[in-house]
Amino acid sequence: MGKKNAWLTGLLVSSSLSAHADLPLTLEDVITEKGKVKMDLSISYANSNRQGVSVGERQANSDSVVGTVGLQYGLTAKAEIFGRTSYLYSNTRSSDVTGISTTRNHRFADAWVGQAQDFKRTSSDLLLGASTAFRRRALLTSPSYRMFQVQMGQT
Repeated sequence: MGKKNAWLTGLLVSSSLSAHADLPLTLEDVITEKGKVKMDLSISYANSNRQGVSVGERQANSDSVVGTVGLQYGLTAKAEIFGRTSYLYSNTRSSDVTGISTTRNHRFADAWVGQAQDFKRTSSDLLLGASTAFRRRALLTSPSYRMFQVQMGQT
């Protein structure tokens, strides 16, 4: 387990890059150029610690890592399609009156596809996007389900 944690820590530290943005950010910077492809990679980490008393004292500590890969393709100067998928790894350590246990899970988390459109207006832009999760699992034991969402932004 120590080698895995050291490897993961090394990966996270080495992949950290400085980021900057030219301001103001315009929709031309958000929508992918026609015929071009953008790729987004992200890693998120969370740690939670829980304590409780029922029959005896119980403690649990969990680490979760979610890796996401996304692709965007510019259909026109004002429209793009996109997709992303995520993978989840979790490690939970628990202790109670019966002893100590460790549970590790890793699995596919979700996959999304969508489309974004830039609607020009007189003084500002309006960005409208829609996406759907064609496969998503909220919990390890839950069945997959579909989800739809609409986003709107204005500059």
